[in-house]
Order: sequence, then C-alpha cells, then structure tokens
Amino acid sequence: MVNAAETLGAMVLTDTGISQFADSADIPSWAAEQVGKAAGASWVSGMPDGGFYPNKQLTRAEAAVMLYHVIETEGNKE
Repeated sequence: MVNAAETLGAMVLTDTGISQFADSADIPSWAAEQVGKAAGASWVSGMPDGGFYPNKQLTRAEAAVMLYHVIETEGNKE
C-alpha cells in the first residue's frame, strides 16, 4: 500500500521509524522503511501490547482496519 500510494503520487509518506514497536528488531530490514511509513500515516499502530508481530499472518479484520485507515486518510484530504 505504501509503494502504491507513493508511486501513484497520491501522498508523500514520512518514515517515523519502527522503534515504537516493542518487537522492532523482528521487523526485517527490507520492510522496516515501509512499516515506518505506514505507521507515520497512522495506517498501522501495532497491537495493544506494543508489538507489531511481523511474522504473524494478517487476519481479514486487521487488513480491513488498515484499508479503512488508508481510505479515511485519503478521504480527509479532499
């Protein structure tokens, strides 16, 4: 989603880093910038315990929440 938003010129996302997640060391280096940008855009916020759980499969409900945040963010810019 991050790459698509930037490629389409829909938005410029700021990488706020991944240090906010308790398990940030588990986030692969190839994904860290994208996770940081998604967090900076408030598309992802992690779990209530502060973890991101990068090795856990995403549920449909979690995917729906992320898509909702993307749509909400874009919709508020018009």
